[in-house]
Amino acid sequence: MSNKISGVFRTPKGAQINGRLGKRVDVSVNISSKTNRKTDGAVLTRYTKNGFDWAKWHLPIVAYIKSTEEVYLLDGDHRRHMYKQFHPEAETMPAWQIEVEDEQEFHRRFVEINSTHRKNVNGDEAFIHLVCANDSEALIIQKDLIACGVSVNGSPESGGIVGAPNSPHVKVNSFKRALKVGDQTSVKSAAGIIIKAWDPSRYPEWATKIHGELLQGFSVLYHHYKCLSDGSDFQKDFDNWVNNVLSVDSPDVVATQYKKAAGRPQHRQGYAIAFAIISDFRKANPRGSLTTVDKKRRSKALALKKVRCYLDC
Repeated sequence: MSNKISGVFRTPKGAQINGRLGKRVDVSVNISSKTNRKTDGAVLTRYTKNGFDWAKWHLPIVAYIKSTEEVYLLDGDHRRHMYKQFHPEAETMPAWQIEVEDEQEFHRRFVEINSTHRKNVNGDEAFIHLVCANDSEALIIQKDLIACGVSVNGSPESGGIVGAPNSPHVKVNSFKRALKVGDQTSVKSAAGIIIKAWDPSRYPEWATKIHGELLQGFSVLYHHYKCLSDGSDFQKDFDNWVNNVLSVDSPDVVATQYKKAAGRPQHRQGYAIAFAIISDFRKANPRGSLTTVDKKRRSKALALKKVRCYLDC
C-alpha cells in the first residue's frame, strides 16, 4: 500500500461521515451471533496451522442494538473460535463494538461489511441477511421461493433457511436466473418435476438440494412450451419420459451432458440445457407414447426455434 493515491480520488457528491466511532470492549467468548454462516473447522485449521498469531488476528466486530439493548457478534465467528481454541481458560475476548439502531440495521451492516465492501460471504449467506433486514428485493425473492416450493440455506442458525418449509435448497443466484429465463409458474413446474423425477430414494445425495442449472433448463421449457404443463398428452408423455429416461442419471450428470450437447454457450446454460432436452424428447418414441403418432403435430408444438433463437443471439 503506497503513501500516495494513484490516480484521482473524487469524493462522491453528498458523501459525509456517518455514525460514530466504535470502541474496544471485552465480550464473552460465547457471545451469540444472529443467523450467521457456519464456522468451518477446516478453515480454522488452515488459519492456525502455525499457531495463533496476534499480528494476524484482528478484533471481531460486535454490534450493540440500541432498540433492544442487546449485543451480538456481527463479524468474526472464525476469529472468535481461533481465540477460544488458543485461550481455553478465557471467559472474555477483545472486540470492536459499533452501535446499530435495530435488528434490520444489524443485518444490513453484515451484508455491507462482508459482501458489499469485501467478498467474504457467498450469495446465499448475504441473501438471508437481506431478508432479515427487510430488503424489498430480497422479500420478493422470498415470496417466489415459497410459491415455487424451494428454499435457500444460508446459515445453520435459527432463521438461516428462507423459502418453503421442509423443501429442497437451491442457490439463490441460480433461482434468480431461473426466474429470469422463465417466470414463477414455470419455475414452480420445473422444481416440481425435478423433485419428483430425481427422488431421494434413488439419489440421496440430492435429497435436500436442487441442481440450479437443471432448474433453469426446465424453467425455460415450461415457459416456452405450455403444452408440457397443461394436462395434455404432451405433458403426460414428457412427464413419463423425464421420470423413466432422463432421471436414469443424476441431476449434475444430466445438466453437464446437455450443456455439452448444446455446445456449452457461455451465460446461456439454461437455454442450452432446455434446447438439448427438448431435442431429445422430440426424437423419443417410448412404448405407450400418446403423441408420437402425429409427428407433424408434435414437431409444431415442440418447435426448436422457440429456444434456439436465445442460443443464436
